[in-house]
Amino acid sequence: MKNRTDELKAFAEKIFLPPEAWDEVKPVCERWNEAFAENYERIKTNAFIEKAIAEIEKEIKTFAKNEKIEKDLAMLGAVLLLGMDAYDLYKRLEISDQVYFDSMKDITIWTKTCMKEAGHVGLYEFGWIMNFIRAEIIRLHRLEFHEITFNPISRWTRRIDREKRRKGHQYPCSAGRTADSR
Repeated sequence: MKNRTDELKAFAEKIFLPPEAWDEVKPVCERWNEAFAENYERIKTNAFIEKAIAEIEKEIKTFAKNEKIEKDLAMLGAVLLLGMDAYDLYKRLEISDQVYFDSMKDITIWTKTCMKEAGHVGLYEFGWIMNFIRAEIIRLHRLEFHEITFNPISRWTRRIDREKRRKGHQYPCSAGRTADSR
């Protein structure tokens, strides 16, 4: 247990989590590890399944209620654990440590936002942060990138082309000639 706490503290320092936030969330993380290891393993397993986000959030809220912990603080504890565990995913995807830690700094950004706006330590942008934990969005310095598959021939494009062909539209060629659209 101590080793996991030490690893988690090192992770929190690398993402520049404010020390006062670490001091408040540390017991929550330890509680997740001690009494709710089975729940956390289920959350960790589901964390990489997009449809499971609502279930995970519900599980964290139940944990907060049962432990009489502010739900935003429980969210932060779970996200720190998941963020630390996401390292293996980033390695499998051959994403550098620098990009991994830059991406996980979004946890700190939203922790500071919660501290400023809600007046307490925690995190309330769980769904957004999960994009970084699942490596769907990565941060390169200050820029965030979301991998998408670009399909230029969408249904609407095909429909427009079909309509133009029906009307005998001619498409220009690169050599200045026109080509039949058929």
